[in-house]
This record gives sequence, C-alpha cells and structure tokens, in this order.
Amino acid sequence: VGAAGTTVNIAGTAGTGFPAGVSLNGSTNNTVATVTGANALEGEAQLLFDGTNLTVGAAGAGLGKLAISTADSGASAHADANELVMENAGASGLSILSFNNNYGNIYFGDGQDNDIGQISYNHTTNSLEFLTNTSLQLKIDSSGNVGIGETSPLGKLHVKTADSGASVNASADEIVIEGSGDSGMTILSGNGGNGNVNFGDDGSNL
Repeated sequence: VGAAGTTVNIAGTAGTGFPAGVSLNGSTNNTVATVTGANALEGEAQLLFDGTNLTVGAAGAGLGKLAISTADSGASAHADANELVMENAGASGLSILSFNNNYGNIYFGDGQDNDIGQISYNHTTNSLEFLTNTSLQLKIDSSGNVGIGETSPLGKLHVKTADSGASVNASADEIVIEGSGDSGMTILSGNGGNGNVNFGDDGSNL
C-alpha cells in the first residue's frame, strides 16, 4: 500500500487471477479502473461507481442509477425518473438512430404488458406515432397533419371515432371531425359567458 499519488503494484503468479507486476495508477474513491496498457490499470476520474450509482462524467455523481454528465446543469433528477439521467450545462439530449426503413421506439411497460404505451418514429413514412393501451391513438404525418383516431389524417387536425366513407373539401380541411353516425363539436361556456365561432379575414377577425 502506497501513499496518495503513488503507484500500487499488484504482484501475482499464474493461476492467481493477477498477472505479475500489474500496476494501478491514479485511483481515488469510487473511480472505476480500466486497462490502459500491458499490465497497467488506470483509475478513471470521469467514470465513477459508488456501489449503487454509475456516473460517466464527474459532474453528474449521484444524480441517478446511470448518469451521463457533460457539465453541471445545477439541476437534480426527480426520484420517480432517475434510472437514467443525462446532463449538460447547455443543451442536453438523447439520440435514437435507426435505419431509414425502420422505427425508432420508446416503450412503456408494466408487469402485464411490456409495450402498453409507445412513442415511435416511422422512418419509412417520416411520421411520429403515439400508442396507449397498445393501440395507435395519435399520429403526426410527414406534412405535419395530426390524426386522433386516424392514421391518415385528411386535414391539419383530424379527429375520428369511426369511418364515414366521406371525403374532405380542400377549402375546409384545417379541422376534420369524422364519425360513422352523428358527428359534431361542443363548445362549453360558463352560464354568464358566450360560446363563439368567429369568421375573420385580413380586414377583421370578427
């Protein structure tokens, strides 16, 4: 055992698990040692494990089970979402990279179903899909049209309960409400207020 800053030599013989003359450099509390050369280990200042949490980047120590930190953000992770933490003093993010004819996925699971919820980007159609209870509920297509209950939205916002078999007039396709029977929209107001639908142009919004 040497003083702080010294090299520790681990001497062994064949069959003991340690080759003769292995040296460990720069090790401090909770640093993970990696092989840096023949018979050489180095304590990694940016790779820490305290027996519970693994941190890549010293600034993120203790933020979560696996913390990846480029620089200290000054923030802390919520206890309900600290299994994976990514941190930076500026912009921070996660990339999911897929081939151009496949999906990038985030799955939400429980003890009964491992894909009960899902967020998927379809690279074939360049659309973003949201699933709940294992069913597609909302889709944003490559043109930015949003379908709720509809996989091929006919307007900027298409809300569908069932197929009507009808088509949409191109002059009135910003909002589409569709059902196989009665369809409609409800405006709810307080008993002292008004429910309004306004028609405007570039001269007036009333």
